[in-house]
Amino acid sequence: MNAKRLFSTAAALVLTLSLGVTAGYAEDKSPVSLRAVGGANMGGTWNVGLAGIGKLVNDRYPGSTFNILQGSSSSNPMRLEANSGDITVTQSLNTYSAVTGTAPYKKKMNNLTSIANLRDLTRFHVICSKKIPVDSLDELLAKKIPFKLDRGKPGQMHHEIGKRILAEYGLTYDDIEKWGGNVSGVSNNDLVSLMQDGTIDVAFKVGAGEPSQLQEMVLSADVKWLSISEKVLKAVAEKSGLSVGVLPGSFFGGAVGRDIPCLVDNSVIIMRKGVSEEDAYKVTKSLVEGYKELAIIQPAWNTMDPKTMATDMILPLHPGAEKYYREVGLIK
Repeated sequence: MNAKRLFSTAAALVLTLSLGVTAGYAEDKSPVSLRAVGGANMGGTWNVGLAGIGKLVNDRYPGSTFNILQGSSSSNPMRLEANSGDITVTQSLNTYSAVTGTAPYKKKMNNLTSIANLRDLTRFHVICSKKIPVDSLDELLAKKIPFKLDRGKPGQMHHEIGKRILAEYGLTYDDIEKWGGNVSGVSNNDLVSLMQDGTIDVAFKVGAGEPSQLQEMVLSADVKWLSISEKVLKAVAEKSGLSVGVLPGSFFGGAVGRDIPCLVDNSVIIMRKGVSEEDAYKVTKSLVEGYKELAIIQPAWNTMDPKTMATDMILPLHPGAEKYYREVGLIK
């Protein structure tokens, strides 16, 4: 074999191997193993949704595992930052606070990236017993009525947003107790019964759409929704990355009664920066290909749409997610 022919053969072999590596990456079927941090309730929206993502990934990459761990909206970014989780769900509020190093966090986080925007439009509710003669949170606080509040546990979304709202009135949770009220963070499983028997008469809650827990509350407890002044809503939104939206009066079978301006947020799927590009690629690919199936597993996430999954997120995309979105033309 002459030198020219030998060189051509070697070049062809190198090209073949190179193409094989590229194709192998695109068709890599090795399993994904990730620690997924969900919400406080193991049967709650985020835990079920993350388990659904695990199924989508395993269907495409057999042998994959998503180990679902308990967490909370506010603590989930910290879990990833500290490498005690790989993928989680949180609110845009928390990603804003994470990158700015503002409350509830004490410093900026640098280990977080985005995977997808769920677009689930989470609303902040102020639910009150009809026995209390007020129609707004402004009135309730101005009269210093000694109400019994469930503000959620520290780290939960309703606790953190409620704290920011009270701050705009110049108040804290402690102030409510000073004028004879009671403030607690009860279990999600107990809230309906406690509202029903009068142990709790006001609740701060966050939820997407019409959460089943609140539907149950409407059926079993005599409740109403309180409004918050537009000035307060705008002030909180400007300082937190939230937006001002509307709680439709038609919600919960018309129990809301009137359209009420409220703070709105949306959930985002985020990932630890140190997760491999390959695993992030596979998770993103599974989400885009299986988003309709995920909406069946977790109906609260039926707002997901590949066209908007990579948009309007505060954290940068994980390089693996960005690679996939670019490959299929979802981002330029």
